[in-house]
Amino acid sequence: LGLLDDSHVLKSLVFMVDNSAVLVIARGCDRVSFSRLELHCGKRYARLASPEEAEAATGHAPGCIPPLLSPGYNVRTLMDEQVLLLAPDPVYAGAGASGEHLRIEPRELRRAANATVAPLVEPLVTVEHVLAPCTHTAEVDPVHAQLRIAAEAHHMAPPVRTALTPRGQERSGEEEERTCE
Repeated sequence: LGLLDDSHVLKSLVFMVDNSAVLVIARGCDRVSFSRLELHCGKRYARLASPEEAEAATGHAPGCIPPLLSPGYNVRTLMDEQVLLLAPDPVYAGAGASGEHLRIEPRELRRAANATVAPLVEPLVTVEHVLAPCTHTAEVDPVHAQLRIAAEAHHMAPPVRTALTPRGQERSGEEEERTCE
């Protein structure tokens, strides 16, 4: 596609969440978090669908699953919130066949896919925080305090403060190398 990075290229993944198929639309450079998916869906178990399950749910083989499904495929669709942050720039996704691509504005994709927007990807973590001891609840900033409470309620590891950098600002050299802006 001739893009400088993969942050504007989307992937469509099928997950089985308590035995129901869920289509997740996320940026190509992000990793979908199973715990965030489970938390958002209010379910206890999520896993990546097998190739057979993905094709049965969408009509397309993995690698060719578009974010917009054909009529007759009634699959719950979720979009990670990071996709909407790309607006008004267009995003690119597969169109259901090898070599075919869709170019669309993120808000229009959300509307056309009837997708629910949620925080579904793993946050970018700094190297400094990975090497540091766990923080106590009082030390967590307000944005992450609710995630900590939810994590504790679901017996998950608490979240760590993330390195979120607005577009156009430079990151420090200590953060994980990743071009996803």
